[in-house]
Amino acid sequence: MFPETPYNTAQLEQQAKVIKDDIKRYTTSLPTPTNRALNQLVKGCQLAMNSAILLSEENRQLRGKNKRQKKKRVKRRAYIATGGVLTVQEGLDLAKRANIEAGPRATESEVTIQTRAPRTCSLCCCQSHTARTCPTKQVSN
Repeated sequence: MFPETPYNTAQLEQQAKVIKDDIKRYTTSLPTPTNRALNQLVKGCQLAMNSAILLSEENRQLRGKNKRQKKKRVKRRAYIATGGVLTVQEGLDLAKRANIEAGPRATESEVTIQTRAPRTCSLCCCQSHTARTCPTKQVSN
């Protein structure tokens, strides 16, 4: 078997096994410096391959998110004019058509304006003053 560039950890393990078998055939002692160096090299390659896999997956996810954001940005842009100069009447007609297509919305008479409740004292719940000027506070001090 000729040495080839491994593209995943399984191929790396298989190639390392073949190389280790070749080393064992030519050497008699098992824990040789060459064997240890080869083990470290294989471990480093495994870490690099796993890191590359994680980075490529993260890159794929980021590309997908970027694509969705680009679509979102393009979708938000809606122009009334499609080219040329519009008269006032043409612009009003286009705006009216856009409002009709958007669907019914609440009219101004249906919108209720919320008003704030009057200020009250948090100590005695009286509306004539606040907690800073509360007479019960002054009496208790």
